[in-house]
Amino acid sequence: MKFKVSVAAWSDRYVESLLEQHPASLVLNRQYITNAADRQDWPEMLRRAEQFRARRPHSAAAQIACVIALRHSGREAEATKLLRRLVWRLPRSIEVQLEWARDAGRRQDWAEATHRFAKLRRRFPQAAEGYIEGSRALLRTGHDGAAETLLEHSKGCFPKVHYIWQEAAQLVESQGDGEKALARWAEMRERFPNTPEGYIGGATWLMRLGRREEAAELIAQARDFFPGNATILAAVATLNAQSGES
Repeated sequence: MKFKVSVAAWSDRYVESLLEQHPASLVLNRQYITNAADRQDWPEMLRRAEQFRARRPHSAAAQIACVIALRHSGREAEATKLLRRLVWRLPRSIEVQLEWARDAGRRQDWAEATHRFAKLRRRFPQAAEGYIEGSRALLRTGHDGAAETLLEHSKGCFPKVHYIWQEAAQLVESQGDGEKALARWAEMRERFPNTPEGYIGGATWLMRLGRREEAAELIAQARDFFPGNATILAAVATLNAQSGES
């Protein structure tokens, strides 16, 4: 724990020193805010976000950082008011419109979230988030078929975005269709062999279906492909525990 704290402090000091040289840097300001958020120091996160906005008053990223920091600081009404103002002021900002759609989902108003994500897709068809997160909103409103249709359509629009294939696999998982889930995870592994989630997802369902040897073989394969990967190592530990191994 002491090591983690010292690394975080070093990171903060390093970013601060760079910000002195490049105060308007988008990347540096975002990292500076993230450092405070990682520590859950919400007042400091808000101070840094407001500092970012002062440095770049016309930046959508700076404005959204303030919205999120206000929300974490318990100032929900102010966050909502600022976000609503941004929606009208920055209609061409993907970041703002995406946060607006997510805000409805965060409040669990899934019908409104579905509407906002649909609007986002029409205005910004190049944003994969509108399809992925829009499908989740459709699922929450009970429109499973529409969610699946949207994801299948998005595969053609974003053939290199592996999260879409992952979402499609998780969709049939939520329906309890084990065999179809296995097929989806296999499809993901074939298309994105360098992504560990396809192996973990497939092995998890093989275990659920009682096919432990196949699951162990798939995880072993993943361990060879991704040596030292923490997610894979955790999956190995889970597999061993479920198999009754030490």
